[in-house]
Amino acid sequence: MIFINKTDTYKSQKDNSNISFLRKMVLSYSIILFVILFLGIFFYSSSIRTIDTRFWEQNETTLKQSSADLNYTFEMMDVLCGQIGTSAVQSLTYYVTKPDSFYMSAYTAQKDLILYMATETMLPITNYYIYLENTDYILSSSQFMSNDLFYKYERKYNMEQYENWYHLMHNRNNCQTFISMSQYINNSNPQSSYIYTLNLNNYSVNETNSMVVFEMDDKKLASIFADIDFYDDGFLVITDSEGNLMYSQNMYDESLVERISNLQYDSSNLASLELEGINMKSIHYVSTFNDWNYYLVLPKSAAIGTLHSYQIIYIIIISAAIIISFILIYFLSMKNSAPMIELKEQLSDMEIDNDTLKQVINEQKPLIQNAYARRVMMGQVYTEEELKYIRNYLGLSAENQRFNVLYMVIYDNEYINSPESETAFSAPIEIGENIIREAFTMFIGSPLYIFSPDERCYAVLLNTTEPDDKAMLNIQEKILKLHNYLLDNYSIWLYASVGRPKSNFMNLWRSYEQAVEAINYTTKNYIFIPHELIKKDSNEYYYPLELSQKLYSYIIHGVNAQVHEIFKIIRSENLEKRALPFNLMNFLFSDIRNTLFKARNAIKETPDKAENFSEIDSMFEQKLSLKLCEDIALRLCDLCKTTSNEEQLIVNIQKYINDNYKDPSLGLNKISEKFQISESYFSHMFKEETGTNFSTYLESIRMNESVRLIKSGEISNISDLYMVVGYNNANSFRRVFKKTFGISPAQMRDSAPLNN
Repeated sequence: MIFINKTDTYKSQKDNSNISFLRKMVLSYSIILFVILFLGIFFYSSSIRTIDTRFWEQNETTLKQSSADLNYTFEMMDVLCGQIGTSAVQSLTYYVTKPDSFYMSAYTAQKDLILYMATETMLPITNYYIYLENTDYILSSSQFMSNDLFYKYERKYNMEQYENWYHLMHNRNNCQTFISMSQYINNSNPQSSYIYTLNLNNYSVNETNSMVVFEMDDKKLASIFADIDFYDDGFLVITDSEGNLMYSQNMYDESLVERISNLQYDSSNLASLELEGINMKSIHYVSTFNDWNYYLVLPKSAAIGTLHSYQIIYIIIISAAIIISFILIYFLSMKNSAPMIELKEQLSDMEIDNDTLKQVINEQKPLIQNAYARRVMMGQVYTEEELKYIRNYLGLSAENQRFNVLYMVIYDNEYINSPESETAFSAPIEIGENIIREAFTMFIGSPLYIFSPDERCYAVLLNTTEPDDKAMLNIQEKILKLHNYLLDNYSIWLYASVGRPKSNFMNLWRSYEQAVEAINYTTKNYIFIPHELIKKDSNEYYYPLELSQKLYSYIIHGVNAQVHEIFKIIRSENLEKRALPFNLMNFLFSDIRNTLFKARNAIKETPDKAENFSEIDSMFEQKLSLKLCEDIALRLCDLCKTTSNEEQLIVNIQKYINDNYKDPSLGLNKISEKFQISESYFSHMFKEETGTNFSTYLESIRMNESVRLIKSGEISNISDLYMVVGYNNANSFRRVFKKTFGISPAQMRDSAPLNN
């Protein structure tokens, strides 16, 4: 008879079951580990690609901005030539012989040129002069001589190249191009490296047969592109529309110009090439001002070169994660307690991420606030909606508030008391920027909305509900305390000025300009000057470049209210406070006309606007007055506000999105079917007209509505919120919400004040 031991059989089955379960646990956790590693590598690779894309986009933006700075230089040259073309220089150009009246006319013309020195100082040039072709004479604000004397004795150029230079001055084909002066310059007497010529005929009603020659050197040209980092091996190339080299920086071989210009650039304006064994990328941008081609060539490795230290950290983290994960797999599999440990780790990671995100938000908020304050103070806000958003973000939406700008400049105390003030001023202030701002916060108050428009200069946005006289006394008291504190503790001398208070937040830019103007009247005995105390000089008209730029900007953005405000300022400053004489009024009208004409040329002409442009052009031919200038500006504003077919289509689509954002199926395909346009065309047009892509726009609407429902208490069950605002997945909604606001919907509900 055979006896079977049931206890041994049960034990054997249990052991087999445990081994099988252990194998399943090990396999499950191994699969999870593999997925995590795969996702980690995937997200790391995705991050590298994103960083690479943003790097080239950022450099393209920097290149465009540098191009815009150079174009602004050309525009200011046009303005200066426009002034010269209407001055006494015009009559001087008609002379063929040189009678006594020729020299008297030259004396008068030189006096006119002195009036334009303000415009000259704004240009990155070393000098400029006018070449009179009929008489072969050179004219500038400080020189008047024949071309051969100018060439030989004034500039001391290479005499062997005189004929080439003479033909250069008579060749109109070289206008509006950079011309290298290397063949004319003697090493013993270095001069400007380039000249840029403009035909004066283009700025005068009659034929003048003269050219305006601007002299430029490498340093001043290079300063325009100072924001570009070449990463050792990179370089910049600028060519005209025909491929001729205009300017280069850091390029070692001019033969590269043809190769770079012949590259095949993709839709992102990028092309790849190899130079001396180094993989490079070229960014191509075409200026709309003069069709010049800008090529910025940088090493490919520059995009991720700064991430080398992070790559090491990433490898260390991944290696540590693998070791720890295998230990956890074995331990948790043996103890059969994986779910609890996994939950604990997830909660810990979420807390760390939440704390990190809150810290990032808190660190970035002051920077964003100061950036918004800077835009308002600089007059770079054009719509009431944007202004309202900024006021709410800055916490300045209370009623009966008045706003003004405090402008401060700091100096070394040695500079104030030294007889050689220039030497003392050039010495750096031995104090950290954070200490300066802490002192401002200590005496001016918090939150401090501040930006630094220049070295040692600070502009602060102030707001108050007190009467103007009491508020001004309060500001003065704070400035005196701040001045004494900086002087006693850091040997820093503070000057300050304040613009007039404004009840309209959009007009804060005027208070900023008044504060900047008033700072020039401060002295050692008067360290604080309000704008209303400065005296106006009737010997010069008020129309600074900043005001001209704002008038141009507000016209092309169609902001009628701000155009009215600017002309109100012009009338007040020039007719009421200064009582300008007739001749200065004519100069004022001429400068305003140049601004209006620049704005008129910036507006795209279309057949439906032809009649309006014709009427405006006829207004330019009438006798100028402030009323006529304002009428022209407002007519141009109306043209800029005229909505095109594409703009109207976008308006209709935005209204449709605002009415149907709760529909979970709302997407590119539904929009394209509704409005009978292709998805790709709609995506491109929407981004072009609104500045953001469709998905971001829709996401913003849904998130804003979510916040409104939470804070108003209209939603009773927070778990159903995602369906109310158009999401079909709760996890997707929570992820986007937390990414946008840094907290979950439930946390926002708990932190919101209770509604009565």
